[in-house]
Amino acid sequence: MKKVMVLVLSIAVALAFASMVLAQSNPPRVVKDSTTTTTTTTTSKPIAKPATTTTTTTTTTKTVAPKERMIKGTVVSVDAVANTIVVKYKDSDKTFTLDPAAKIMIAGKESQLADIQKDAKVTVVYKYDGKKRVALAIK
Repeated sequence: MKKVMVLVLSIAVALAFASMVLAQSNPPRVVKDSTTTTTTTTTSKPIAKPATTTTTTTTTTKTVAPKERMIKGTVVSVDAVANTIVVKYKDSDKTFTLDPAAKIMIAGKESQLADIQKDAKVTVVYKYDGKKRVALAIK
C-alpha cells in the first residue's frame, strides 16, 4: 500500500512540475509597426534556471515620394534662362522651376519652355522639393 501511495504521489508531483513548465513557455510574439518589426522569443528552463529572452529588432525606413499636385492658371511670365515659369492661380502668383525631365505640350505638340506665351491658360503638374515648386509637366 505504501508503494502505491508513493507512486501516486510521485506522479502527482511530476504532473504539477510539468504543468508549471508548460504554463511558463510562451509562443513567439511578433509586434508589427509601420517602421519596426520586433520578434520576442521566450525560452523556459526548469525552475532551477531562470528563463531567457531573445529580442530581434528590424527597422525599415519608408521612402515617401513627394505628392504630385496640379493647378490651372494663366501664365504671368516665362524665364527660359532661369528655367522658371510664373502662373497666376486664385489671385496669387506661383513660381515653378522646371524639372529637367519635364514635358511641355502646347496644342498637342511637345514644345520648349520659351514657346509658352504670356497670358496663356496652362495646367501645371508639380511637386514640392523642400519649399520649392518643381514643374513636372505643363500643358
